[in-house]
Amino acid sequence: MAQREISRTGEHVRLARDDVLVLRVQELASAGYRWDVDALPEQLVIESNELRTPGTDAPGAGAERMVTLRAATSGEGRVVLGLRRPWEPDGPAEQRFDVRVVVE
Repeated sequence: MAQREISRTGEHVRLARDDVLVLRVQELASAGYRWDVDALPEQLVIESNELRTPGTDAPGAGAERMVTLRAATSGEGRVVLGLRRPWEPDGPAEQRFDVRVVVE
């Protein structure tokens, strides 16, 4: 079992079954925006979706969203995250994070 970390949109990743993929994106939750999983192929399973905050309470301090996925079955698809306000769940995303995944 291998682990890959991705922090740039547009990446193409090849995984073996049971490999772990960690998506790391910057989030400014104090401004009202957070990353949500908009699309997840059936080959991947979410193991965790957590926000890691810096060690400071300073206003406007950034944080990092870490979405951990496990490759369950072979196939391919796209993982898409959307940055939006939680009270506007159906609205368009301010930003998108898109990764193409192939599970062999």
